[in-house]
Amino acid sequence: MVFVALCVAGAVYEFTLRDKAVISGRKVLRIGAAGWMIAEFKLVDQVERFRRQHPDIEVRLEQLPTGYDTIMMLQASMGEVTFDLMLSPSNYNVEQYNLRGLVDPLDDLIPADFKARMFPGMLECSRADGKLYLLPFMGEVQVLNYRKDLFDKAGLTDPPRTWAEFEAYAEKLTDAKNKQYGMSLCLAQNFFFLQNTYLVLLRSLRGRAVDDDGHLNLTSPEAHEVFRMLKRWWKKGLVSPACKNPMGSADDFKSGITAMFPNWQSRGQWAQRNEALKPHIRFAPLPEAHRVGSLIAVHGGMILKGTERQKEAAQFLSEAMIGYAQKEIIAAGKMPVTRDMYAKGRVADWILEVGKTLDKAYAAPEPRVIGEMSEYVSVAFHRFLDSDSDDPAPFLEKAREEIQQRVYAKDE
Repeated sequence: MVFVALCVAGAVYEFTLRDKAVISGRKVLRIGAAGWMIAEFKLVDQVERFRRQHPDIEVRLEQLPTGYDTIMMLQASMGEVTFDLMLSPSNYNVEQYNLRGLVDPLDDLIPADFKARMFPGMLECSRADGKLYLLPFMGEVQVLNYRKDLFDKAGLTDPPRTWAEFEAYAEKLTDAKNKQYGMSLCLAQNFFFLQNTYLVLLRSLRGRAVDDDGHLNLTSPEAHEVFRMLKRWWKKGLVSPACKNPMGSADDFKSGITAMFPNWQSRGQWAQRNEALKPHIRFAPLPEAHRVGSLIAVHGGMILKGTERQKEAAQFLSEAMIGYAQKEIIAAGKMPVTRDMYAKGRVADWILEVGKTLDKAYAAPEPRVIGEMSEYVSVAFHRFLDSDSDDPAPFLEKAREEIQQRVYAKDE
């Protein structure tokens, strides 16, 4: 029997990896959670509160081990269930967990009023085959992180509401001689270019990011225009050179080199760890977000297949994680998932403004293969960027063909 100790805030919790379903007449609910969530969301406190309200339930909280996906698959293949409830997965995990048969649907376990309180996009990206497998309890939302002090210096008041205004603002905010740039953008040859840059601009221009078959659009006039916009901004010198590096865009905003950074709200809050910049960083909806919605990602809870504690796991999710834990989730810099939390006095004013864009919120499409797709799209952009051509069509067409042959064909 393997014992694991979790030490948080001076308390020690011991439990077994293979636990009994009932101890001393109390039902045992085994929860596995990401380490950062345990600390930032004060999950030990949430567990204790839930225990007090449900004395018939013994909650065992464990930090998920590194590589827990692989461990879960191996255990599931042997008919073992380590946890009843897992707090960590994101919307990017839903399809693969469902395909592997690791999780149970939540539709009949969660009170209807909880689902009604949530933003539709946050629930939609938590489904697979029409069923809800992830109950979100925190969100990430793409916003415009920006420097108020640099705006004031340039005579700019309100944040830009269109991408044309964004470009005009960047021109005023750029002082290349003093290594000051108007914008940070994810331009690296990786997943973040596709998610944080291409997808957001495409949605703004086209109103939707996918074609009629549900695949990421790469051939429309708007897709071409996204590549042209980005190349123009780069050639004008509005983007810091380090943005071609994987973490360059975030690092340059945090270090004060750039004035605007379209990215997750948590990236702006990460930049606030620079004490010199903390008073100057502000947040606003992305340009066009009031019209087309904001890009979102969610983390939540999944109930593992084979558990005897479906009802108790659903109770913890709905009562704790979407209930009294929301205060700590917001304090940790994450976005609430229910409409009722977007109220004056509960959240900051900028969160209220971003909340106005969430009824149209959307998540990245094709989560199971988007990581593979991003390689071809980002490489296509860099080939276009480095070329003398003003026509992105051949580069995007090649990316589409490669994705068809190497991603979709393999997935069929």
